[in-house]
Amino acid sequence: MKIYGAHNDAFVPPHTTVHTGKFGGGIALNVIPEHCEFDFEIRNLPEEDPDVIIASIQSYAQHRLEPAMRTRHPAAGISFAKLSSYPGLTGQRAAPLQKLCCQLAQTADTTTLSFGTEGGLFEAIDIPTVVCGPGSIQQAHQADEYVALEQLNLCLAFLRGLAEQMDQSDCDLGPAPAAPVTNFASDNPKQKFSI
Repeated sequence: MKIYGAHNDAFVPPHTTVHTGKFGGGIALNVIPEHCEFDFEIRNLPEEDPDVIIASIQSYAQHRLEPAMRTRHPAAGISFAKLSSYPGLTGQRAAPLQKLCCQLAQTADTTTLSFGTEGGLFEAIDIPTVVCGPGSIQQAHQADEYVALEQLNLCLAFLRGLAEQMDQSDCDLGPAPAAPVTNFASDNPKQKFSI
């Protein structure tokens, strides 16, 4: 992906990634496992089709790995099951909401997210959507993840300001009903699979 795939400098990293984060199988160290499974996810750039990537992985498993495995055990095989999938958020219809969020956060800075959110699901049903919140992705999804108290206080002030704005009858965020504030710009679609 890094060498031959698409590149988009709005994302970090600027290419599609495939990550295996969970392995399982076997019942003890001295017993040959009957099966093994692992979960992997694809965080693809908007310009790359994850189904093409999956088809390539499945083809490799079917034509290269399974024949080699079956030389040792005729019943060996590999199967795939999609665990979840959701679209990336483009932010195309969220300009009024984005402007309001920037005003409340006292910043003009927006960014493209290099991780997945549910934002694309809201957008898919015509709800203007942005993603914002306290903390940093640098501290998230780790054993010692945290959100600093200062960030929580800024978030509380943001939410109070948002509530005040929503109480005003002239607050127009676009043709669809306003969503819970959930991405400044776009995020990566994500696909999770189990083998």
